[in-house]
Amino acid sequence: MACPAGVIACTACSSGIVRRGDMERCVACGASYPVVSGIPVLFGDLRGYLAERHSVGVQMMRSCGRDAREMVAAAMPADAGCDSRGASERRWAAIYQSGADAGMYRHILDVAPPVSGHTVLEHGCSVGTFSRLLRDDGAEVTGVDASFPALSMAARQGHDIRYVAADSASLSCGMFDVVVSLNMLEIMEPRTLLGAMASRAARRVVVADPYDYSRGDRTVSGPMDGTAVRGFLRSMGFDIVAGTERPSFIPWEIHTFNSAFIGSTCMNIREAHQGGHRAGERRLAA
Repeated sequence: MACPAGVIACTACSSGIVRRGDMERCVACGASYPVVSGIPVLFGDLRGYLAERHSVGVQMMRSCGRDAREMVAAAMPADAGCDSRGASERRWAAIYQSGADAGMYRHILDVAPPVSGHTVLEHGCSVGTFSRLLRDDGAEVTGVDASFPALSMAARQGHDIRYVAADSASLSCGMFDVVVSLNMLEIMEPRTLLGAMASRAARRVVVADPYDYSRGDRTVSGPMDGTAVRGFLRSMGFDIVAGTERPSFIPWEIHTFNSAFIGSTCMNIREAHQGGHRAGERRLAA
């Protein structure tokens, strides 16, 4: 049975989940997920998620009720030094928060079709900057990210946005009118990400990514440039609309503690549609 539109489902079996106190529980398989500061934490392997995030586990335990706290405590690594991912995520959350006024976010909305009245799923929403702009433009927004430190910042500023801590690759959900991803193609394998987005987009997909540098051992194994992305989308049945491939160069300043990196965001904004769809037309801007 297909998951209803706009609904986030159980990671284990894709059935419905219901909120009971400070837990989300699957109505079919009985899987349980903690809810921390109002954010469902939907990782099938919570112990594996926290293995390199000791500080994140501590943060969660300070911000949830008894049942959720017991579940998090049972999944915590014994060694407080197991925190390489947690420290990195806190650092990047602070960096993105400092760049929250970047004009590139507004530019993407200005060139993409209107979102007012649509349901929107944002993969990699981080601290919620773009999610809030989508909401302000009239969308009903669900933001997904694997970084709980970033989501906790986002939730404090957007109480009418649904945030979910989950892995975009394994997220189970229904269809959304629009599916968005910014700055994700160098973090998640592009074909996996684009496939997941397209499979949940009832109308269109928006993709933008200015990064072109290596992330060491976390760099994706199958990077794709703009030409490859367009070719892959065409292979999935999308048509790229003419006149939307010229890059946009937008200053973006992000502060890394006592220094600052100032770069130009280069984006190819593309609009594409899948033939034969009228009432449920699917489009893509990237």
